[in-house]
Amino acid sequence: MKKNEVLLKAVIVYLIYFIYMQYGSLLGNLVPFLPIHVVLLFLDILFLILILGLYHKNLEKDWVKFKKDSTMVQKLKIVLLGFLSIILANFALSLIGELFHSGNIVDQNTTSIQNMPLYYAIFKTMIFGVIAEEILFRESLGDVIENKWLYILGSSMIYTAMNFVFTISDISIMQILGYFIPALVFGTIYIKNERNIIFVMIVKFAYHLIPLTILLLGV
Repeated sequence: MKKNEVLLKAVIVYLIYFIYMQYGSLLGNLVPFLPIHVVLLFLDILFLILILGLYHKNLEKDWVKFKKDSTMVQKLKIVLLGFLSIILANFALSLIGELFHSGNIVDQNTTSIQNMPLYYAIFKTMIFGVIAEEILFRESLGDVIENKWLYILGSSMIYTAMNFVFTISDISIMQILGYFIPALVFGTIYIKNERNIIFVMIVKFAYHLIPLTILLLGV
């Protein structure tokens, strides 16, 4: 695919994501006979189907490489290293938070799902967050940005910015780092594994099990 077409596809996907994130809640309010999370779930599913349709060739190529290029032991090592890296990054953030802020610093993923119905929390973290968000914030940008360092920094900044663009309350540096630092880790995993999004998805799936488990246990 030509560079301009790749860039145009990424821009269109981001515009659609921005619009439906911006006006999804408003649409939910216009459908009073349905809970707002049901409407949001429907919109998320539509976006998931759209982005899978646009990037299915990328996923097919990455899946073939994932199956052929390494042994099962090598795959497990890569996933375990990625998982430990993201855990250590969040542990470091927690230590920084304890040093400079009073009270506990809660993982951003945990905070974001605490007020969701269980069915929506499971879908949002284990399916949408793992598949749609990784294609959007990692794979689509990986097709556009060739320089690996610019990619890691740029994709992390865009991911962080998109998580706060709809926020009207005050934003602290710790909240920003809570998204930016893990994004740097995921971007690095993507680059280190020849831009194969499958590895990132598996690591993120394992990572998201933590806040979901916390939610289920009621901690």
